[in-house]
Amino acid sequence: MGFYNFQKKNKNFIFGIVQFFITVADSLEKTTEGSRYDFIADKLEEIFDKTGIGVFELKGRSDIDSGQDGFHCHTITFGITDFHIGN
Repeated sequence: MGFYNFQKKNKNFIFGIVQFFITVADSLEKTTEGSRYDFIADKLEEIFDKTGIGVFELKGRSDIDSGQDGFHCHTITFGITDFHIGN
């Protein structure tokens, strides 16, 4: 997980980016419901939408080299605005 470009105005956060790294074994990538990666990404969005921290907007999904045979690595990136937390 990575946190980037969090910006404040006065004492309140106004924007930030959260990036998740999802590693899945090749043998588990496909499910009867589709891609496990898509399922995990959708669940992350669902969980964070329920936190009340702010508005989560999907910025993108991508594949990256896992560096390990037998595994896929994916990223999902969210922008967060309209924060409901302060300093």
